[in-house]
Amino acid sequence: MKIIQKIILAALLLTLLVSCIGKEENVTPKEGNEYEDISQQEEVTEESEKANDIKHPELIDAGVTTVPNEQEKIRANSKRMEQAEVIRNIDGDTLKVRLTNGKEENVRFLLVDTPETKHPKLGVQPFGPEASAFTKRIAPTGKKITLELDVSEREKYGRLLAYVWVDGQLLNRMLIEQGLARVGYIYVPNTKYVDYLKEIQTKAQQEKRGIWSIEDYATDKGFKQEILK
Repeated sequence: MKIIQKIILAALLLTLLVSCIGKEENVTPKEGNEYEDISQQEEVTEESEKANDIKHPELIDAGVTTVPNEQEKIRANSKRMEQAEVIRNIDGDTLKVRLTNGKEENVRFLLVDTPETKHPKLGVQPFGPEASAFTKRIAPTGKKITLELDVSEREKYGRLLAYVWVDGQLLNRMLIEQGLARVGYIYVPNTKYVDYLKEIQTKAQQEKRGIWSIEDYATDKGFKQEILK
């Protein structure tokens, strides 16, 4: 009888151990870098979008400065234009579009960097949901936009690089103006509007708008993770 009890006890302990190991395996984070899991970012459900708590709705509803003749003023003589239709909002600085030839492309905004909302490692960063919601408001699904290419058309992950024009206004500029993006990823030769955007950023910094309202959060290398702790 004692032998049977010992066998039953050993079996129960073994079952408990296997169960614990299985739970640990299920919570192991996936490996990846900033752009490695683009496909996963696109598959985020509507429910998970709602889970991104927007803490600063006033930024989304803030009046957007309309620059008179901005399109004609700063893109003079540019011939590298592509007409497109927005088919998905991925995050603050990335869209999925359909070009006039029917081809679908992931588009990464040139010279801007918004905080993350769907990154496999970084998670949701401060002002990330606000940036994503702002872009979705200005360039919603179905919106006709114009993509202006610089010298290099793609980055190493295959995404199209572009300045995004919506109704004659530069969305890259609007994000920086609202304090929802920093001027970043400055790589020669794609620097056509870098001085213009830095000028807009300086004003946002002085007014402590959005990302600039958190001391030492936005840097020239990105967004400090220590802020999230």
